Amino acid sequence: MPVVINPIENGDSGLSIRQKLNLLIAGAATGDLGSVTPGDIAALIDQVPPAVPSGLTLTSAIDPEGIMTVAWNFNSEADFLYYDVRVKELDGNWQNYQTSAETLELKVRPDVTYIVEVRAVDKSGNASNYCLPETHTTARDEIPPAMPIGLTIDPGFELLWLEWIKNTEADFSFYEIYESTTTAAPEADTVATFKTQANQLSRTGLPAGATRSYWIRAVDRSGNKSVWSAAITATVAGLTSGNLTGLITDAAFGPGPFSVPNFSILDTLGNTMFASDGEISPNAYINVNSNNVLISTVASNAIVPSIHFVGTFASAPTQATLGADWRQNAVYKNSTDGKSYVLTGDPLAWVFYLEDGKSFSLVIESTNGTIFRVGRNQTTMLMARVFKNGAEVTDEIPASWFRWRRVSITPQNPPNDDATWNSLYLTGYKQISVSVDQVLARATFFTDIIST
Repeated sequence: MPVVINPIENGDSGLSIRQKLNLLIAGAATGDLGSVTPGDIAALIDQVPPAVPSGLTLTSAIDPEGIMTVAWNFNSEADFLYYDVRVKELDGNWQNYQTSAETLELKVRPDVTYIVEVRAVDKSGNASNYCLPETHTTARDEIPPAMPIGLTIDPGFELLWLEWIKNTEADFSFYEIYESTTTAAPEADTVATFKTQANQLSRTGLPAGATRSYWIRAVDRSGNKSVWSAAITATVAGLTSGNLTGLITDAAFGPGPFSVPNFSILDTLGNTMFASDGEISPNAYINVNSNNVLISTVASNAIVPSIHFVGTFASAPTQATLGADWRQNAVYKNSTDGKSYVLTGDPLAWVFYLEDGKSFSLVIESTNGTIFRVGRNQTTMLMARVFKNGAEVTDEIPASWFRWRRVSITPQNPPNDDATWNSLYLTGYKQISVSVDQVLARATFFTDIIST
């Protein structure tokens, strides 16, 4: 009598497989297998896929974040193992999930169109075709976030530090800040001056004595906006020519005029507050509140020039040639090609900077360094500055030309992904606020200038 051997199925125990193989070997040795064809051998392995799942439905709700429920009918095959579910936004990439249940709940973005397909897989690894795709636009939240409260301003040296109480809504997305030189309140459709996901903003680059008014509103992931907060107004601190009158006297310097070579006074954020060129007496002092302070006593690490011009050369000067002038941001002009080069990088190397008559350059400056420490509530202001032949022309370029981009080393899901972040800054901002919450591991920020 021929030996009967059931097919080997994916998921069979080791004992079951060994028993089936032993029967096969024993039957071959004794001749009890009879006549065996390739079809008989193939029949030992299940090659029949399960049925295509049916009844796929998609529903969504806000609870309090966007939730989409995916459901379909049960597959009744005895060797059924699990379902493959793939989901994507309308123009996005597929995201894959596995489940043995007939429902799946996913966190989704409100008011976004998603496409879903499902297939069944059995214990032998056979997969059905995917079912016909179902499309669904998720529910939209109609409830705006609460109006931000607790807005305070701390005036600094040519800057204003804004801070307020952080919103607690689960679907909170970002803040809009409106700045004005008047106290006229913004309307609901007024375009914001700044956007940030942090509950603070460092407004730099303001002249001493300038007065500014600010309003803030919160925006959620569905695009709902709170009402604008009450206004708060502050005046920027700093030095004007009137403040300096009488502080520097002929008694300290002797007959003038005087100038200071490669000298700059910086605030605590590293922004240049005062700079000039020339020479100064080593005995010079500034009289502040009846105290004479020698300029020579200022710590050398507080005197940080921005661009340091070292001269004109026919070829790139070396470290041996420049000596102490071989340092970050040194600039020389090449007398042969008329181009200027800046010393930068690690190790330091000459990089093309400007070309006479037609060169533009764009730099991004950070008010609080380039490294965020884990566990610290840090924020910084990134400022884009545009130069034409060495002269700054940032104020002459419309804000709508500036396009910011973020490229993260670690991809994230919406709404924390780069694409969502980039979409917030397409309307044109010359400076943006970045918090530690917006940087996972490492992120690089870019600015493009696109005329509109």
